[in-house]
Amino acid sequence: MSPPENFPNESGATAVMLELLGQLKGGIQELKASFDEKVKFDVGREAVIDRLHAELQEYKADLVLKILKPVALDLINLHDDVGKILIAHQAEEAETAANLVKLIASFRSDIEDILYRHGFEAFSKGDVEFDPKCQRAFRTVSTGEVAMDRKIVERLRKGFKYEGRVVRPEIVAVYTHKPISPAAVPPGGTQ
Repeated sequence: MSPPENFPNESGATAVMLELLGQLKGGIQELKASFDEKVKFDVGREAVIDRLHAELQEYKADLVLKILKPVALDLINLHDDVGKILIAHQAEEAETAANLVKLIASFRSDIEDILYRHGFEAFSKGDVEFDPKCQRAFRTVSTGEVAMDRKIVERLRKGFKYEGRVVRPEIVAVYTHKPISPAAVPPGGTQ
């Protein structure tokens, strides 16, 4: 029995097989190129997602501070006012005044505790040198001594931080060096 007329002979079958193999190889190459492109796209997309996630976390942290800051600043002002009352009444000797001072001191401590529970921490920088990064000079005191320039005279109010960032600087009084003019020194001596 002989093959039908439209059936290719042996050399024709080889040519068809080679053509099919060429098409298969081309298809595999296209599939590989498409796969490589998809992998690159996924890597790029993952990097974008990671960057957006980091930005979102940063925005979220700032948003929390923006929401809490006005409340915290009000509590800080109340804290300061209670401190002023304490100072004004500590000199009084009456028993009523002593009880009032204890009550106000307790109240002030409670405010600091409330702030602490919400991430705000009171601080008073221990250094004697003025630090404008976390302190604000409310008043200055003139001094003729160069060594005393920019030294803390008095700590007036505590500062407050939120997650390490200064929300309200510590309020202090600072020495400033003012050279004594020769006209201010009496003849033949010191002041």
